[in-house]
Amino acid sequence: MPLTNPADPRFARLPGLCMHYLDWPGLADTVPALIVRGAHSDVFPPDNLARLRGLMPRATSVEIDADHRVSQDNPQALAAAIDRFVEGCASS
Repeated sequence: MPLTNPADPRFARLPGLCMHYLDWPGLADTVPALIVRGAHSDVFPPDNLARLRGLMPRATSVEIDADHRVSQDNPQALAAAIDRFVEGCASS
């Protein structure tokens, strides 16, 4: 079942995550998204990544060798992940 209502109790299972992507009805089920997690992040633990992936069936997730601030800790790997994601979207 898609998560389209912020009052849905499933939102409570994702503390601390930005849920703007899920605010619009049907968006999480129809639009590709890239979820990026720093592999050493204490802020965004692996179980939250797994839960978020379950709510966003079209999402691609990637873990990058970085702490929470992926863009500062490993910008080259982040840029490569974004490039792969965009290329994949363009080819599908």
